Amino acid sequence: MSPERRALFLAGQHCQGGHSEAGRAIADLLGLPFPLNMRDLIAKVRAEGENPAAFYPWLIRAHGVVHGAEKGRHPFFTDAELLAVRASSPKEPTP
Repeated sequence: MSPERRALFLAGQHCQGGHSEAGRAIADLLGLPFPLNMRDLIAKVRAEGENPAAFYPWLIRAHGVVHGAEKGRHPFFTDAELLAVRASSPKEPTP
């Protein structure tokens, strides 16, 4: 994926909802319905052969810790996508 296209996906997360001219422009460029939402963005990233968990790592923590999804299925990402991100992430230092 080109850096420009990746930037559209990353900007799209900030333009969710129905009151954004930038969101409408991004939706048009990505071929997504307006208003943008995370489910559509994630589905499109996945359809283009990329790992959406790597694009939106903040969702791992937001839904994994805050919503307790670590005990079950993550609402957005597959187990394989989450494992790939965790495997490529630097390990936290031990105290």
